[in-house]
Amino acid sequence: MKTDIVINMRMSTLNKSLTIAFLAISIFISGLNVDFVGAQSSAPEPMVTLTPEEQAWLKAHPEIVLGAPTNYPPSVIRQADGTHIGLTVDLFEQISRVLNTSIGLHIEDSWSDIQEKAKNREIDGLALGARDTSRDAIYNATDVVMPTYFSVFGRSRIEYQIERFSDLDSLRIGYKSAARPTRSLLERLPSATLKPYDSHESLTQALVRREIDVIVAWMSYDHWRKQKLQGTIDKILIIEEYPIEIVTYVRNDWPELIPILNKAIAALKQDELPRIINKWFGEWPQRFFSDRLSLTAEEMAWIKTHPRIMARVGNFPPFHSTVQGKPTGFSIDLLDRIAALAGFDVGYVSSIPWPEGLELIRQRDGRVDLQITAMNTADHREIMVFSKDYLELPFKVLTRADNTDIKDFDDLIGKTVAIEKGYALVKMVREAYPDIKVKEVLGFAPAALRTVSSGKADAYIGNLPVANYHISNLGLVNLKVAASTPFDFHKLGFGVRKD
Repeated sequence: MKTDIVINMRMSTLNKSLTIAFLAISIFISGLNVDFVGAQSSAPEPMVTLTPEEQAWLKAHPEIVLGAPTNYPPSVIRQADGTHIGLTVDLFEQISRVLNTSIGLHIEDSWSDIQEKAKNREIDGLALGARDTSRDAIYNATDVVMPTYFSVFGRSRIEYQIERFSDLDSLRIGYKSAARPTRSLLERLPSATLKPYDSHESLTQALVRREIDVIVAWMSYDHWRKQKLQGTIDKILIIEEYPIEIVTYVRNDWPELIPILNKAIAALKQDELPRIINKWFGEWPQRFFSDRLSLTAEEMAWIKTHPRIMARVGNFPPFHSTVQGKPTGFSIDLLDRIAALAGFDVGYVSSIPWPEGLELIRQRDGRVDLQITAMNTADHREIMVFSKDYLELPFKVLTRADNTDIKDFDDLIGKTVAIEKGYALVKMVREAYPDIKVKEVLGFAPAALRTVSSGKADAYIGNLPVANYHISNLGLVNLKVAASTPFDFHKLGFGVRKD
């Protein structure tokens, strides 16, 4: 078994040299393999503000040793001479530097052996590990050090139309058989075919032979790909929706060490940590250092039991619509971003008219959980709860271009007005202007606009951006904006089933 202690000490050059020489002799005698990573500063005080109690605790615990495996490069990489480099090595060199202490790394090939040693307190914890509540009985965890991500790999970028995680559904996906978190992630794709393989080599062979469509893997495959394949396999997508939160785990009888490490981590996030991550990972979604959502334990538990939310996509461009089988639009991008920040997945259901979508919300059977754009009205509040409004769109009256009778909203009295069936605007118009003849049109805005264009209704009332989009794309050149409405703006937010 190979053991490695990476030691960082802040001392004078002479004392440091003498200490290294002394330890080198000891190593030679004992047969241990030891690397030294020198501190970058010789200042006598910590570079973060520690309380007197924290300083005293560090002084009383001069040897802190955390475990790190070599089978997740580039976290730790064993070099030909037996020394080690990698993200974890660099990170704990910097943590030791800012705390003016020594944190050693016990390095082995086997992650399971390292965890067993930490459990038995032969070492003091795990240098870096995925946040996992099952470990809470043994360890205390620091704040999140950084997120890591799964990636999608394919034969060539131009072969794929993959923009988000949900685009992988229905594909044949290869993954490392020993990677339990990867399997858990892929089980969110109900129509995908999942194929486990034992090694990076067998995964790659399956991809080249077209036995699978893509590979989903963690950073170790990406590192291996760059070292071995010389660009023959492309990284198609970083799956930002499901970051893995990486923390440091410390034995739970050392609670005093957690706030000390948290101070060091916070200090390094300003500059050094992004630099280290860029050095070892290169392409990386940096914004997650600053804007990951801070969720309560209850909120995280809810997301864990509701990992996938089903949202209805209407024909409401440029906010949400389906183009070539894929949901697209401003509201889709917004909801995807929220999901990525909070850690849940969104499934999209298309071609369901608004009334049917409301009924599915009412039934609460999981087919539709969320309306992407909904007005917060009394009727809707019976079946949904609402976010804050994120869209305010002007309502307008549209008529045929040759219509000279309708110049003001009151000119609609006695006329036939087309509005999409089931929309809140139907009730608003009928209650405020009972003498206007409302013609409810089944379907989406294009159907209502065509009703006016073909002369089957005198006017259409709806929000202007959506109407303009459809008029342009459908070539309805015989329509015009004729008047404003007394209904202020079309205010829309997310509507979620009431339970």
